[in-house]
Amino acid sequence: MIAAPPLRATRSFPVPLVCPQCAQTFDDEKPCACGRQRLEWWHGLPRTLFGRSYWGETSQENMHRVLDLLETTPWRDALQQVAGDEAVYRHLMAEIGTDFVYSMPWDKIRTVLEIGSGMGFMTAPLAKFAENVVAVEAVPERAVFLAQRALQDGLDNIHPIIASGTALPFAPESFDLIAMNGVFEYIGLWGEGDPQELQQRFIDKVFRLLKPGGYFYIGIETRLGMGAWLGSRDHSGLRFTSLMPRWLADWYCRRRQVPFYGSSTALAGYRTYTYTPRQYAKMLHQAGFATVDVLGCFDGYNRQIGIAPLDNYTVWKKTRSIVDAPCSLMGSLRRLVSQNRLLYKTLENEVVVFGCKAPEARPMFWSGLPSPGGIAQLNTGKKVSTLFFENDRPTVIAQAAKNDAAHRRLEHVYDLLHRAQNRLGDETASYQVRWPKPLGTQTCHDLTFFEWEFAEGDLLSKLLLPRNYRPRRFAEILQQLTQGYVHMAARLTRALAPAPNTSWPRLLEQWSHPRIGDAGLQQRVQAACHKLAGRDWKLQVIHGDLTFNNVILTDNGQMVLVDWDNVTDQGLPAIDLVRLLYDAWKDSKVFRPRQAQEFMANIRAGVTAVLESLGIARDDFGDLEMLFVAHQHEFDRSRKCEVATLIGAYSDPSFTLL
Repeated sequence: MIAAPPLRATRSFPVPLVCPQCAQTFDDEKPCACGRQRLEWWHGLPRTLFGRSYWGETSQENMHRVLDLLETTPWRDALQQVAGDEAVYRHLMAEIGTDFVYSMPWDKIRTVLEIGSGMGFMTAPLAKFAENVVAVEAVPERAVFLAQRALQDGLDNIHPIIASGTALPFAPESFDLIAMNGVFEYIGLWGEGDPQELQQRFIDKVFRLLKPGGYFYIGIETRLGMGAWLGSRDHSGLRFTSLMPRWLADWYCRRRQVPFYGSSTALAGYRTYTYTPRQYAKMLHQAGFATVDVLGCFDGYNRQIGIAPLDNYTVWKKTRSIVDAPCSLMGSLRRLVSQNRLLYKTLENEVVVFGCKAPEARPMFWSGLPSPGGIAQLNTGKKVSTLFFENDRPTVIAQAAKNDAAHRRLEHVYDLLHRAQNRLGDETASYQVRWPKPLGTQTCHDLTFFEWEFAEGDLLSKLLLPRNYRPRRFAEILQQLTQGYVHMAARLTRALAPAPNTSWPRLLEQWSHPRIGDAGLQQRVQAACHKLAGRDWKLQVIHGDLTFNNVILTDNGQMVLVDWDNVTDQGLPAIDLVRLLYDAWKDSKVFRPRQAQEFMANIRAGVTAVLESLGIARDDFGDLEMLFVAHQHEFDRSRKCEVATLIGAYSDPSFTLL
């Protein structure tokens, strides 16, 4: 029995509900005229599917416990209490998810159908743009959870319905977009007969449900992806089954009797079919879709860090080099195979597939942001970035925020660096370290994109990988970075003329009461703030997050500092330099012990030399580190794992400057 709070009292629905057998409009609570289907309103939700066994990312018992809590508890807290240590919690809390939604032509899309909506992982992002999202879910518990989630989050344009994906109760041409993520491979489990035929008939049905010019989206694994060759488990619950001939995979699954992914039930035979990118495109074309685009997706359709078109090798490879750089010699060798021009499409692990009923003159992916040489998408927790190509080279990166707070920050950063660029002009070309040039803004899908030059080169973090690390070369780079950063901060401060240095005592007061969770460290922070109140340290414009992963070494030897989201005009360059030391300490974990010791010694020597050039005495180094702890705690207060790592750093003698 599901115990859940009452949902909407209304029985209205954004699209007509019809019998999937005879296409007659349902009469509430009565069997259809054909006698084979009925519509029931259950827990406030329309329902046409009955007797469905439970399937979910957590146990049925846990799901019922979560539902019991929802009347008095926010859904995030309820899920954390019951399943906070399970993958389902991390999955639903992830800041990067189905970020393809930002790319869709929302000026043409109003009503969306999501098939297999689950607990709302993709439903909520879709609801940010669509007028209405109809969310089909076969498992009643998950549909109720989604309804409660939408109610709590104020997403009244989400409309869950408990129905079967093979018996969709909607009239033809009802939707502008139909989307499914991680669902298509399971269609073979929804009926009898050949799985491929079931999947093809399903695509045919989707085609009929779409309005003229409507769109179809699928996020899915591929049959011959590199991961399958390396032994990752297929949806059958076994390794290598997607690589086998279908008849052999079927025999193997029957013999092993292993539960398929997400279930405790072992099915007879192999029915979770996947295909190559080329085959997915062929299936959509066969159903009647006039335009089909297939894009590679790293690290997967559930965490879309990078998306790039598979029909443009240059754009795809550059995007992949940014989001999936090799960390070892074996990784480099693996990429020689997976990124080979002849094999890369077939070996792509996961893809997103777009189909349109009408012919499209240009790719559907970011059609509102045309680029002469192709476009790719990069995603972080707070930002969506589009990478524009020209003459086979990326030239512009445009960034938009995922929420209002991030937008205000992006707007502030752009305004600050735009003013600095206008005032300093060509002078910045001589800097050892500089910022990317601001190029302008544009709007797409009600998102404001802030455009910057794309700095071609290697992240310094790449040079810290054991296979790339060269002590002498890195010592030179570190000197250029630290000295160049201090010079850049001074020039920015002079150009922007920030407020007089009257807030130093106020800043120390702000930092003197951190709730770090470590009493000894907290006392050291308070003592440092008290002692340093008498120092005449000048506040300047600083980047606020100086790490090797935010510095690009360009082809001409200049360094470009990116991701200025934490810029402030009331900061200490010295704290950013300690931040660099902290970043190095975390990166040193990939080295062997002796090499890590040598690496940290070089970093400490380089940072120490620059701190002394700033007039900071060695006697103050320990107190400066405590200011960094306070600054970092404030910066990362919402990321508990980072704070825990910070506390751990001060129990490791290899970290400190002293």
